[in-house]
Amino acid sequence: DQEEPVSLNQEEHTEYRGGAGVAQYLAEDQPHLKFATKEVLRDAHEPSQHSVRRLKRIGRFVKGAPRLIITYPWQRRPSVLKTKADSNWAGCKQTRKSTTCVVVMRGAHSLKELSLTQDTPALSSGQAELQAAVRAVVEGLYAKHMLKFYEDEVELELSTDSSAAIGTMN
Repeated sequence: DQEEPVSLNQEEHTEYRGGAGVAQYLAEDQPHLKFATKEVLRDAHEPSQHSVRRLKRIGRFVKGAPRLIITYPWQRRPSVLKTKADSNWAGCKQTRKSTTCVVVMRGAHSLKELSLTQDTPALSSGQAELQAAVRAVVEGLYAKHMLKFYEDEVELELSTDSSAAIGTMN
């Protein structure tokens, strides 16, 4: 990552954006691709040769493991919607921004997974975790309201491993 970035010409740039779009499409159904795809898409406005290498790594991974089977076993209708939040404090070496990861679960079924870069650099791991927890609540409330639209009432439960975020929220 310390090497000087070599910009792509217009044709390579267009090709890169196409490949990043395919990765984004695949990541919607394959949660294990979400973080890598997020990182590739961060470079889409001005990709370099390094960006292309990261995109090719995703392609090689998908080629080596082309199928992902997600099963949704039968279960009783859970009355609780669980949201799980985590972050990596200052995970980006260039911007020092953190990544938020959120999973919304209903029983054993994953309804939504996301990986996104936080807007501002956090000053502490507790702040990064708090931002992740807030995002998890937002996603959980959205899912709860969608279920309510279909006349299915659920309670919302937040799960985080950060005692600093829990203390701030309390």
